[in-house]
Amino acid sequence: MIVSQIARTPGEVQAQCPTLDMTCVFDTKEYAQAVLKYQFGKADLVPCQMKKNGERCGRNHASGWAVRRRDGRIAYVGEGCARENLKALKKFRMDARGIAAQIRLSELRTRLTVALSDACLSQRISALSARLARLHERIVAIQRWWPLSLKKRIAGMHQGTPEVTVELAFAEQAEGGTEIFKWRLHRLGAVVGVEAMDLRAIRALSNRLDAAAAAATVREVDITPASEAKLKRWLAELSDVAVCESTLNRLEDALASFLAPCNLKLLYWTVRGRREQLYTLAGILRLLLGMCPTEAQVREAGAIWKRTLCTAHDARDLRVP
Repeated sequence: MIVSQIARTPGEVQAQCPTLDMTCVFDTKEYAQAVLKYQFGKADLVPCQMKKNGERCGRNHASGWAVRRRDGRIAYVGEGCARENLKALKKFRMDARGIAAQIRLSELRTRLTVALSDACLSQRISALSARLARLHERIVAIQRWWPLSLKKRIAGMHQGTPEVTVELAFAEQAEGGTEIFKWRLHRLGAVVGVEAMDLRAIRALSNRLDAAAAAATVREVDITPASEAKLKRWLAELSDVAVCESTLNRLEDALASFLAPCNLKLLYWTVRGRREQLYTLAGILRLLLGMCPTEAQVREAGAIWKRTLCTAHDARDLRVP
């Protein structure tokens, strides 16, 4: 019989190994089977019973293996002696791997059982999924009125280029007293919260919550026969709920930052073509005003924003580079 849990006290070893005999000496020639692995505290040290240099080792130790002799008696073998003597035996190596596998399975089953004992788990996952669905719906509604050029620009910002710059024209005196214009780059700021606009990331988060919801329905009868890989997958999916919640909180905060009026206004200066600029501005005004603006309102707002920016920097003109 192989024990699937690490024994933490000598009492546990005695309970699992009724034929434990602390008076016997263990020789590798008498090896029959490794029964269990133990790890004791400093107060529970036991003497190693391995035969070493013709006599019993006797060294007190805290971790090692309980091994069965051919006559059925079980002895303590310390980790050091096992490493020096038993690991040369193919049968011991196979037994050790088998015990390690059983220990891993037992620990995974215990952790999964504890995770599934949370009575609020399914309700928590459902609440997160509902919040995510509302966030997705809101972002789709925001992006509905955006031109493709703006969507591409925001995707580029999400990859690490959120800076918004324009070119301002300044009048300078040339030779002969003539006035010429020179264009200079001017940084307006950085668009924040663009990660909230990534619908692919939101769909991936939705898939992770769906996987967690499925794992939350695992029953006790499903746990025991499950493979190590399946147990690990279920545990990972359940553990991911906390990460998903943190990610969702961050996305909701990012959206709030993105929708700030000063942030939305920066988007107007990220597209070049006049048609794209008007579409972008119309979408921005929808968010700022809570209504569909007329074409006249859009053109007037664009002219005011441009004039205000030029006046603030004493520039003659402005363009998107």
